[in-house]
Amino acid sequence: MDDSSSSLLDVVSRALSEAQQQNADLRMRLDEQSGPTPAEYAALKQAYDREKASAAKLRDAVKIQNAEAQQRMGMMDAERRAMADNLASVKQRAEAMLRDTATRAQDAAIQRDLLIQAQNDLHLVLDSSQNEALAAKCALSDLIQEHESLKRVRSSLDQKLRLQIKTLNADLDAAKEAASLKDIEMATLKKSVKDAGVSVKELRKNLTTVNEQLDAKKHEAETYLTTIFELQQRLMASERKPLSWDRGVKPARSFTYEGDTLVEVQPPAPKSPPPPRPPLDERQMYLDAMQMLPAPRHRLPFADNEPVGGKDLDVVLSREAWKHPRRYIYLPKRTVWCSSDRVHALVFSPVKEVNQRVASSAPRWVPHNMFYDWCDQEFELFMVGDDTEEDRFYYAGIYRVLSMRNVCEPGSIIPDDISVCAITRAMKFHTQPATRHQLKLTDLYPDGKPRTECFGLQCVGFDWDLYEDLRRKFKAAPPLPRALPAPAPHAKPKSKYKGKAKAGTTIKKRLHGSTSLPLSPGARARKASLGSGPLGKTDRTVLASPMRGGGGRVRGR
Repeated sequence: MDDSSSSLLDVVSRALSEAQQQNADLRMRLDEQSGPTPAEYAALKQAYDREKASAAKLRDAVKIQNAEAQQRMGMMDAERRAMADNLASVKQRAEAMLRDTATRAQDAAIQRDLLIQAQNDLHLVLDSSQNEALAAKCALSDLIQEHESLKRVRSSLDQKLRLQIKTLNADLDAAKEAASLKDIEMATLKKSVKDAGVSVKELRKNLTTVNEQLDAKKHEAETYLTTIFELQQRLMASERKPLSWDRGVKPARSFTYEGDTLVEVQPPAPKSPPPPRPPLDERQMYLDAMQMLPAPRHRLPFADNEPVGGKDLDVVLSREAWKHPRRYIYLPKRTVWCSSDRVHALVFSPVKEVNQRVASSAPRWVPHNMFYDWCDQEFELFMVGDDTEEDRFYYAGIYRVLSMRNVCEPGSIIPDDISVCAITRAMKFHTQPATRHQLKLTDLYPDGKPRTECFGLQCVGFDWDLYEDLRRKFKAAPPLPRALPAPAPHAKPKSKYKGKAKAGTTIKKRLHGSTSLPLSPGARARKASLGSGPLGKTDRTVLASPMRGGGGRVRGR
């Protein structure tokens, strides 16, 4: 037992001395090298500390085993003393101890092998520590090189930044100088604008005075032209009387002698046909019939409607400008609304018109069937603004023309809210045949009140694309100069022919532009409203009502 313990101690001592020798050799090799860096030295020191701790652990294990061996030796001495008393038991115990000792010897051999393996592991750890130290040294050199390159890059960036800052400072100084120049220029422009505003005010004041003078002169000239035209018509009529008499164009007249004077006896004048119903009753019947019609869903409320045109009427509503496939209706002072929500409407048309055939044998009057031919057809309807916006017109929507003959027969007296001038123009009194034959409204209606026929305008839709396109064009158009207030009308000179013809029975030439005098903006707008178009244009539209005067405006705000 003592031999095995001593051999074990010798083995451990030799292993420890060999490890110390190798550690010393490693130290010597490290000292012989160029000298480790602090990081390498710290790594080596850490490895040395680990080896030293492992050696201390081995010493403690050897001490523990030595103490155990001494304890076993004491037990063996006690057993020897006991063997002296009982040899047989001693032998048995000796054999048992021998077997136990053999087992322990095997265990000691195993522990020795483990220690040898631990020594080999220590060698491997030292080798790996050396490799790690070399790798750390290489990484450190790479880091140093990278640090140098970064320093060079930083130096280059600092130089570029200083150059950019210098350039920006120069640009900033130039911008400040330009801003000061702009301020000076702006102050000069403001002063110029202020001076121009004063000049514009003076020019507007002068223009107002000139326009007032021109309107006064124009009104006076129109008055004289009207008188001259009437005189010319009477002169032409007096010159054509013999020829007309010989050709039998005029109705036959009888003559009688009173003393020595030949007196012409006129035939009895025709009587105006009576209206089928009172005007108020007819209007209420029309409104009741239109109230039964449905309204479209997706229609823009008229209160939210915006104008699509102004005084430049022909820019939108003319044969050349209108490119939409659906025809339009624009008949101011002949079109009235049926209710305050301005959905459905009524339009009034004359019953008869002047025959445009020039043959002398042709009848002078023929039925006016234009609107009756349009029944059940759809049109785009346009309306003018109210009294404060007469120079604006609006798109109302898509409307279908309806015949109202099942409600009331044609031949109603013209309502109070419908323009006689608009109806007589629709009767074509302004055409050449009417002028040639000197036709007057009293020739057909002695009471001077045209007979009309009412048609319904049912709203069936709203063309949003057309509305937006017209609004966009109207916004993009340059504003027109607003018409100045008209001067107070001058007193017309009395004519010796006054009283021989009723007012409104003859359409004067000045209504359709036969004069050569310059027109004011308001007169040009009125002339444009009487100009060409698919359905004609006249006067202003008012709100329908069974009461006199229309009872409202086209467009409420």
